[in-house]
Amino acid sequence: MERASRGFDGAPHDASSRRYRVRLLGLCLLLLMPFLGISALTAHAQDAATCPENVQLAFSRALAACSGMDPDTACYGDGNVAIESRAGSFLFDQPGDRALLDDLRLIRTISDESTFSTAMLKLHGSFNRAEGRVTTVWMFGDALLANNSPRAPELEVTTLGTATLRGTPTDDGIIISRVSINTLLTANGRTVSGGWVRVFAPGLDSMAWVESQMLSGGLMLLEPVENPSAGYAQPFLLNFLSTGRGDAPCEGAPQSGVVIQTAGGRTRFPFVINNTIIVVAGTVFIQAKAGDALILDVIDGSAAITSDVARFSDLSTFLNVPAGARVRVAVDQVGLASVQPLSSEPYDEQDLIGLPLDQLPVPILDLLSPLPPEQIATQSMATLSPENQATLVPLPTVDTTCRREMRTDDDLRAGPGDFYEISTRLLSGALVVPVVQTVDPDGIVWWQLISGAWVRQTSVRERGICETIPVVESSPPPATNEVSMESCEPVNGPIRANQQVTFSFTPPAFPSLGDAMSAPTVDPGRIMVDSAENLAVLVTEPRRLTANAISRTFYGTWTATPGVHRVISERLSYSLVCDFTVPPG
Repeated sequence: MERASRGFDGAPHDASSRRYRVRLLGLCLLLLMPFLGISALTAHAQDAATCPENVQLAFSRALAACSGMDPDTACYGDGNVAIESRAGSFLFDQPGDRALLDDLRLIRTISDESTFSTAMLKLHGSFNRAEGRVTTVWMFGDALLANNSPRAPELEVTTLGTATLRGTPTDDGIIISRVSINTLLTANGRTVSGGWVRVFAPGLDSMAWVESQMLSGGLMLLEPVENPSAGYAQPFLLNFLSTGRGDAPCEGAPQSGVVIQTAGGRTRFPFVINNTIIVVAGTVFIQAKAGDALILDVIDGSAAITSDVARFSDLSTFLNVPAGARVRVAVDQVGLASVQPLSSEPYDEQDLIGLPLDQLPVPILDLLSPLPPEQIATQSMATLSPENQATLVPLPTVDTTCRREMRTDDDLRAGPGDFYEISTRLLSGALVVPVVQTVDPDGIVWWQLISGAWVRQTSVRERGICETIPVVESSPPPATNEVSMESCEPVNGPIRANQQVTFSFTPPAFPSLGDAMSAPTVDPGRIMVDSAENLAVLVTEPRRLTANAISRTFYGTWTATPGVHRVISERLSYSLVCDFTVPPG
């Protein structure tokens, strides 16, 4: 049965038309919005009397649909939620649908005057998975959260003997712990060489490195870690956030934004959001609008914030923000922090109306009154205590180096189109270097790699800050091509007019070097095009296959002309035929 949605006014809406309309909107805007501010809602509900209650019902439906979530997952709560996975963009189908965070590039709630949308994320609250600490992220209204953490899929591995866990992938790295033979570990990365594997240290809030020779499992399936000293950033630890502001759909309903509550309502958890480091120890509400500000309201507990990412380990750079206070960080037109936050102020209770605080894992039933400025000034002077430094270090740095890698396994082709011959196949994760791009007749964008082969742009994902790839209106065919008469398959795409095409054939091996050397004299071979043009036939040097088998390849070159052609190669009784069509132009 098709699910009917209800607007803020409580009236039912046809689900199929709503999904179709929002699917077009969501998927068109999804790829355009990560670095733009999201426009605030301007229209209000038709019935202001029922709007707040229906928004709260949307939160309740989301909480029910997303109950029992596992850590490191995202859940479609209610309304319209679009995600971009590493395999493509789409809308969730129905409330309660879930996705692994490591598979996601971004998630967006899409709200309008009749639909209020919510989504929920659950993150591991520490590296010690046994503790079961979970941080909750609840986004709603018009909000986009992009995952900038490097992909790090997990793999279960087993120790082959007593293994030493070290802080760095070196023989002299500090020893974190030792584990016995047949210990099951969770790994999520390896060095580029494959000599070391990154694992979660059992029973500790720490990552560690183990020599790969001490482990069993498909270790080369792990993602390579190009900068081990940068630390591990779990999914959605490094983020870009864009939300509406001042866009509550009606009086009594919340503005767009993100509510974060750390495990137990007090455990410290660091995020990097829009080039600021925010260490949350409690419950906060965050909004971020490009060209305006990132606003952090501390509802319960405390938070610490700095925009001095380069000196994050210097705890004096952090501004403490107590409960009842707000800090505003100016952001540029892209949405990234442009100044260091120096002070905080009392938050505005009106901006926190309607937040789902009573439905969090640790419910907040009463909102604190705004903290007076004099108390804020006193508490903001404090810095993070040294015992909390371990929570922050090593905090991953934001690596802006441009990297393009295969999003999925795909074929490389000799030209920009599916009608070109397959030249090779690249596996997911392989690095590529595109030099130009073009569009085929079907509107598909193709990138030409430095090797000369072509790949679909959709099969490649970008990380970091990458320059635009030059566009060429059309791609000239390769100047040369090769065809083995045994297979009749061109190796450089379809034969095109004016290409220099080399046809080759390799007769059965000769039993001795003398026979191979005299072969051109006995019969030099023939290559004929359309039974009218005899190509000059050359022969390669003898190549020994075995003690009694020596091969030589005969070949000739032809300048391709448009039309339908038959090529025949002969030597003694060894005869082959290939037919080709060469298009004009």
